[in-house]
Amino acid sequence: MKRWQERTLWAAAVCGALGLWATVQAQGINNGGLPPGLPPAGTSPGFIIAQVALSDAQSHPLGRVDVEGSLDIARGEPRRVPGGWAIPNEIVSLKLHGFDDCVGPVTIKLYAFRPSRGEIRGPLLTPFPATAFYDFFVEGNAPWRGLIGHNEVPLHVEGPLRTLPSVDDTLVLTPTHIPLLNNGSVTGYVDDLRGSCVAASTAIIKDELIHMQRDIHDIGDQVFGYPVQEVPPFAPR
Repeated sequence: MKRWQERTLWAAAVCGALGLWATVQAQGINNGGLPPGLPPAGTSPGFIIAQVALSDAQSHPLGRVDVEGSLDIARGEPRRVPGGWAIPNEIVSLKLHGFDDCVGPVTIKLYAFRPSRGEIRGPLLTPFPATAFYDFFVEGNAPWRGLIGHNEVPLHVEGPLRTLPSVDDTLVLTPTHIPLLNNGSVTGYVDDLRGSCVAASTAIIKDELIHMQRDIHDIGDQVFGYPVQEVPPFAPR
C-alpha cells in the first residue's frame, strides 16, 4: 500500500509539472523564456509631453510649465531576470520646449556629459502592466528667470507601463526638489516632473497650444506696454 501511495504521489507531481509547462506554453512563453511581443534591440523615436515645476536658487516657486518635444530611446535586448523580464534603455536624444506666463520660455535637452538610462521590467506570465524608470540628466534654460543649469543628482522618474511602446503612461519624479547647477552654483530646482510618451497628433496639439499661449502673452505685452522681462515673479494667473 505504501509503495502504491508513493507511485501515486510521484505521478501527481509529474502531471502537475506537465500542467504548469502546458500553462506556460499556452501563455506564450517562448524557448528563450521570454513572453512574445517584446520589442528587439533598436532605437525608436517618440514624442513626449510633460509638466515641470521650477523654483529659484532660494527655493521660491517660479511656476509649473507645460513642455513638449521629441526623444529617441535606444533599447537593449530583452532578457530574463529573477521573477520576469527586463529591457535596458538609454535616452539618446531629447528636445523639449514650453512657455509659462510667469517663467517665460523654457527649453530642455540632454546633458552631454552624463548618460540618461533606465529599465523596463515585467512578469513572465502576464507581461503587462510593467514598471519603468529613467534617470535623466538634462540642461534646462529659462532665460527670463536666469535659470540656466544642469542636474548632477539624477531626475529619477518611474511609473507603470500598460504597453510597449508606451503611450499615455505617466512617469513621475521621485524624489523631488533636484538642484540645477551652473559652474558649480545652484541656479534653481526641479520641484516636480511628470510626463508621458504620446501619439504624434497629441504632441502637435500641445505644440500649437504652447505657441498660442506665447502669442497671447506677447499681445498682452503690446497692449499694456510692458516688456516681457518685467512680469512679476509671483503674478496671479
